[in-house]
Amino acid sequence: PALSTYRVGENHAGAIATITATDDDGQAVSYSLTGADAGLFRITSTGVLTFDLPPDFEIPRDADTDNRYDLSVVATSGGKSATQAVRVEVRDVNEAPVWIPGSGPLAFSLPENSTASFATVLAADPDQGDVVSYSLSGPD
Repeated sequence: PALSTYRVGENHAGAIATITATDDDGQAVSYSLTGADAGLFRITSTGVLTFDLPPDFEIPRDADTDNRYDLSVVATSGGKSATQAVRVEVRDVNEAPVWIPGSGPLAFSLPENSTASFATVLAADPDQGDVVSYSLSGPD
């Protein structure tokens, strides 16, 4: 069969696809994975394909680090097997910035009428090339 391609956003933690095979004799079918990136996936007894860990677009784990994960699903029944080539493409998703732990307190107090600097807080954006900007909000 032709290559089956699936596309998911980074950090995807659910099912990618359900691969189905049938046996003309009515025997049970079992599934296994092979190929360059097979070790990064799991497949259930019902053919549900998932990542072992959610993928990160900025840190690809596939064999050639191009965010295209190549593997094959092998369906076996009654001593015979069939193989389906699968590609899972991981797409970039705009992620929110995160506070850098220990960069400064997020709650603090200072003397009345103080004009001195009292804290530095830092955040990082996991997306390559994105710049973090800061603003204040709230009643005060």
